[in-house]
Amino acid sequence: MSVSDFHASWLLPLVFASAACGHSNGATAGPSDGGPATDGQAEDGPTADAPSCPTDDAGPDAGVYPIPTPASIQFAAKAALPSGEQLLFNDWNPQPNTVSSLTPDGATRTVVFEIYRAWSMGVSHDAKSVAFSCGDPAQQADFGLQIGDSIQQTWIYDVATQAIHLVAHGNINDECHTFGPGDTTLWVCRRYDFAEEGDGGNLMGTNKGYRIGRIALPSNEFTFVTTDESSMSTVALDPQPTPGGQGVYYSTSQSVSSTQSKSTVLLMPLPCGAASVVRSDARDPVLSPDGTRYVYADDSDKGALHASTLDGTTTVKLTSEAGTNAAWSPDGTRVAY
Repeated sequence: MSVSDFHASWLLPLVFASAACGHSNGATAGPSDGGPATDGQAEDGPTADAPSCPTDDAGPDAGVYPIPTPASIQFAAKAALPSGEQLLFNDWNPQPNTVSSLTPDGATRTVVFEIYRAWSMGVSHDAKSVAFSCGDPAQQADFGLQIGDSIQQTWIYDVATQAIHLVAHGNINDECHTFGPGDTTLWVCRRYDFAEEGDGGNLMGTNKGYRIGRIALPSNEFTFVTTDESSMSTVALDPQPTPGGQGVYYSTSQSVSSTQSKSTVLLMPLPCGAASVVRSDARDPVLSPDGTRYVYADDSDKGALHASTLDGTTTVKLTSEAGTNAAWSPDGTRVAY
C-alpha cells in the first residue's frame, strides 16, 4: 500500500455473507490461491461519454528525452522483501525516499529499497514484482521543468533479484499502478506533455491527462484506453481491470466549481466500449481479489470507505472517517487503508 505515513495505515476486518479468496490485486504482498474469474456488470444508469478506442495509442514520444538508469534515480537495494503477507508503503521524505514493508500487525518494518521520490505502487498477483513511479533528480536539466515531481516515470522492482528495470519514461507522470490479469499488463493513470510558463512566483504549469492506459508486459508497449477530457475539467483515475479481462472499473473526477468536484465510478467494457455509471458520488474503486466486490470512497458520506458487491445489493460501511489508498488482503477478508 502506498501511504505518506505508515502510522496512518490501518487494517480492517471485512465480513460479507459469502467472502471468497482470490489473487492479490492491491499493494499487499503475498500470493494466494486463485478464485473465480467473474467479471461484474454495471448498475443501471446513464452511459458516460466513452467513444471508440483513442487514436493516440502510443502516448508521448519518449525518444527525445534522456533514458533514466537505476543510478540516476538514486536506487539502492537495502533488504529482501520478507515472505508472507506484507503492507508496502513509501515515506515520501524529500530524498532519498524509501519503500518499506510492514507486517499487518505493525510490529516489523523492513526498508526494502531507497529511490528518489517514490510515489504510486502496485504489487503483481504473484507477488514477484512491485511496479512504482518515481521522480527525476535531474528533472530541470532533462525536461526544463522547475515544478517539483512533475515527472514520474514507471519502473518494476523484481522481488527475487532486488533489481529494478524501466517500463515507461519520457514527459509523463504515472500513478494508479495496477497489474492486470495474469500480470501481462500494467494499468496506470497518466498525465503527460508537461510545460511551464513564466518564472519565479509567476511560474505556471500545464499538462494533458489524467487518462487511463495500459502497458503490455514485457514489451512495454503503451496504449491509452480513455480519451483526454481535461478540457472538460474531467480526469480518469484508479483503473481496476476485472479478473477475466473483459472490463475495467475506474473513477472520474470533474471540477464543477473552484471548490467542488463530482466523482463517479464507471465500468468500461474492453477493449474500448461505452462506460456505464456504477456508482455516483464515489471514487477510488478497488476490486477484491476474486473480483466480486469493491471498496470505494463515498463522497456523500464525507469520503468514508464502503465496500459493495458488484450489483450493489450488499454494502458495508468500513470507516467513519475519510479513507484513501485502500488495499485488500490476499484472502479478501481485510482492507488496509
